Amino acid sequence: MDSKVTVTVDIGYKHIAKFLFHGGYYKGQGVAEVGFSLMCLVYYFVGFRSGIDWLDIILLLLGLTFTVFYPLFLLGKAALMMWGQRKSKSSTTYEIGDKGIHMSQERREEANVNIAWSDVFFMHETKGMILLYMTPKIALILPKEQLNNSEETINNIIKRNMDPKRCKFLKK
Repeated sequence: MDSKVTVTVDIGYKHIAKFLFHGGYYKGQGVAEVGFSLMCLVYYFVGFRSGIDWLDIILLLLGLTFTVFYPLFLLGKAALMMWGQRKSKSSTTYEIGDKGIHMSQERREEANVNIAWSDVFFMHETKGMILLYMTPKIALILPKEQLNNSEETINNIIKRNMDPKRCKFLKK
């Protein structure tokens, strides 16, 4: 049974920002980094005063690193990615089937790519999108609001063609 789903998505700034935050904050390391920064901020504001001004500055900088600086960096990175794509701004069409994923863009012929399921490193479903990772840092982003009620069919195709250990579906 070779079922196929064809969806056309238009990736925007909010999708890229959510993807970047997902990779940077929603895993164990990201939670630990935010916890460390919060601990530094609490230590700074509660009144740790060693009499060494540079230590206070270091605590403040470490406290702001993952709570302020890194989120601003991710938002800026998303803006740069969108700015870089503005010349080739076109929708991407994905044909998802048991043989793999065919990706194409109407304006760019070099964007016609066939991806085998063995090339998909990991799949992660969030509340707002389905992420198909090609590498730990590169993923196809499928926003659910643009899937035209075909997310269940896409999930079934993924379940048939990928190792369950490499898939993380939302619990329903």
